[in-house]
Amino acid sequence: MQSGGIETDAKYPYVGHEDGHCSVPKPNRDTVVTIDGYKQVAPNAVVALEQAVAAQPVVVGVDSNSTAFQRYGRGVFVGPCGTNLDHEMTVVGYGTTDKHEYKTPIKYWIVKNSWGANWGENGYIRIAREVRGQPKEGICGILKDASYPVKFSRKGGNDIMKRN
Repeated sequence: MQSGGIETDAKYPYVGHEDGHCSVPKPNRDTVVTIDGYKQVAPNAVVALEQAVAAQPVVVGVDSNSTAFQRYGRGVFVGPCGTNLDHEMTVVGYGTTDKHEYKTPIKYWIVKNSWGANWGENGYIRIAREVRGQPKEGICGILKDASYPVKFSRKGGNDIMKRN
């Protein structure tokens, strides 16, 4: 990713495979975004993840192995799930439910999955942010391992390089 950039969802969509292997596309990129590194978010710290997400999307590991997670359709997800990380997702925001959705407001993370728009809420899941009795790693381990890309250098005045 650092030297070659990443593909867009449109050019490299999610295709589930039973064997757990992904097909890697041939390098045929018109435009790529590169990064200079990444920064780890302090583990098991809600406030640290909130601060990071307020500035940019943050990649998190989650335990996606439970049937409840895999069949998520809508609402704020509170489990059941473990904390053994087996899948990466991107936290893009956070919020709190209003009284029209739940009797008691629930804080949640807004998380983009790579499983396509037919999963969850148009490809997103709302994972409970602070729930009594949740593990220190957060629901599905969302607080356990989080990071975001950093960009220090610029080429041509912006972060996008065009390949010829």
